[in-house]
Amino acid sequence: MPKLSFAVPHSLTREEASARLKSLLERAKAKNPDTEILEENLGETSGTFAVKAKGFKVSGGVEIEDDKVQVNLDLPFTLMMFKGRIESEIRGAAERALSAEA
Repeated sequence: MPKLSFAVPHSLTREEASARLKSLLERAKAKNPDTEILEENLGETSGTFAVKAKGFKVSGGVEIEDDKVQVNLDLPFTLMMFKGRIESEIRGAAERALSAEA
């Protein structure tokens, strides 16, 4: 399965970053009713998740560090042509969630 990895900087505590990421998953589900959260296991320093949207399952993990969150995703081959758009959407949502003003 193809991988997608990127880091999102933050200036929060690890606990606050984790709480905001949990909230981000819930907001994504509320915004897109066809999105199903299959797994959500987020702790203060790391976590894993899996979501199903529009018939595609995307799974991955996060490593929450003092100054950044490392996001690692497994994408189905059929979504590879949208890899840039997927990264842009997820990165943007994570940056907004982890910003000091949020």
